[in-house]
Amino acid sequence: MVGPNQSSDLQSRVDYFVPDEEVAEIKLGLRRAVYIWGVINYEDAFEQPRETKFCQSFFWFKGEDDKEICRCYYTPRHNEAN
Repeated sequence: MVGPNQSSDLQSRVDYFVPDEEVAEIKLGLRRAVYIWGVINYEDAFEQPRETKFCQSFFWFKGEDDKEICRCYYTPRHNEAN
């Protein structure tokens, strides 16, 4: 159950190997990027069935103390999430 203003984590695995020399470029989202997409079916607070399609793109950057930070954003296409 996820209540108002709460969040939930989504996780997935990549089914194939990415060569080490391609990882840095993918993490920057230059020519290729990491995406996660899907459909969530749920009942709202009034027990009405709902469906939301989502698509997010991920990218990594160096933050404070050179720590690597991962962020994602909703893509304009293939996305009904708000």
